[in-house]
Amino acid sequence: MVSFASRLTDYLVRRRRLGRVSKFTIGEWLDSLDDRDLDTICRSPESVSDASEAGTLTDDLKHVCRLALAAELRSQNVRVHDHTLDELIALASLRGLQRKGLVRVSGKLSIAPNARPPSVTILQPPTTIERPIGQ
Repeated sequence: MVSFASRLTDYLVRRRRLGRVSKFTIGEWLDSLDDRDLDTICRSPESVSDASEAGTLTDDLKHVCRLALAAELRSQNVRVHDHTLDELIALASLRGLQRKGLVRVSGKLSIAPNARPPSVTILQPPTTIERPIGQ
């Protein structure tokens, strides 16, 4: 399986080749992932049963955080904090919930330290009418 960090690097290279000069945010890359990939990011690495797989996933996602933060800030001199991985997982979760129609997200998804947080609206799930048992 190709690491998420390698996939983000490839994404950033393709983006540059296409001449995209707009500011990059991690949400842009999360949009390019399929639902299965988002679910993998959202799983807590501690929930993976194989300890070496959990460590590999954690290391890979920390590298994603470093790459994404460097791209967002347009600087190679970045410092990733302990909570940055949690932020990545939270943003991937938001994107997944948005795709399922459970929330509306307004604004950009970013892991930059001073980024404005997105606005999140919880949408009402479709209502169903249930009959009590025995009626």
